[in-house]
Amino acid sequence: MTNLLEVTDLNVRYGGAKQLAVRGLRFTLAPGEVLGVVGESGSGKTTLGMALLGLLPEGAKATGSVTFDGVELIGTNEKRLRPLRGTRLSTIMQNAATALNPCFTIGSQMTALLRRHRKLAKAAARAEAIAWLRKVGIPAPETRLRAYPHQLSGGMNQRVVIAMALALKPELVIADEPTSALDVTVQAAVLRLLRELIDESASAMVLISHDLGVVAQLCSKVIVMNGGDVVESGPVAELMTKPKDTYTRRLLASLPARRGVALDPAALDTVGGHG
Repeated sequence: MTNLLEVTDLNVRYGGAKQLAVRGLRFTLAPGEVLGVVGESGSGKTTLGMALLGLLPEGAKATGSVTFDGVELIGTNEKRLRPLRGTRLSTIMQNAATALNPCFTIGSQMTALLRRHRKLAKAAARAEAIAWLRKVGIPAPETRLRAYPHQLSGGMNQRVVIAMALALKPELVIADEPTSALDVTVQAAVLRLLRELIDESASAMVLISHDLGVVAQLCSKVIVMNGGDVVESGPVAELMTKPKDTYTRRLLASLPARRGVALDPAALDTVGGHG
């Protein structure tokens, strides 16, 4: 199968920092695959996500190669990158407060996005927005369209952000802690929805998370980052049940007991079979 995303020797440095934030990363991602990127805060996983999208902050520099469907993204100007984002490339940000505009209603933001990127008529865009809000578990979606972000809870705003990203039907999704603001019940429903999107559309996803339980449920393969380096990688079932690196074993040991069932080898064989 042809790879959708190929990352080769990716390095990222912030300003004049001596140490690289991301160092020598290599991986591939085919349509239908979900790659989990795990590690502690400061490990470089969010920097990796921003580098893949060409959204590194001013002063940061990426070198190496990131190709999406044969198009080189490193060093590509914003004019060429912008049309890819939101249509073929989409992101689910961890902080909904920065992803949503407080000056506009949820409905106006969602319909504008759908009309611009999917070329839907106004009525069709509104109907699609309602359908996606319902899919991510937002009650009374017709009413919520008229609400402003400050009128919704943080968890509900996060569900809106997820709906906006998935409604565009992208080929590649970069998801940075997409369910961290959700309660366990809603989180499970959203993870099922993400899995369905991958299966139905053959999209690919890079899932950035500190939650190994979430990674075990959704991903087909995983890389473990520490200090900007990949310390271990492999199929999710193999890495979760037979970790080779000491750092990976420490991460697994810190997993809350309530997640233990997700690490059952039989369950992981099923999860790893996706993609």
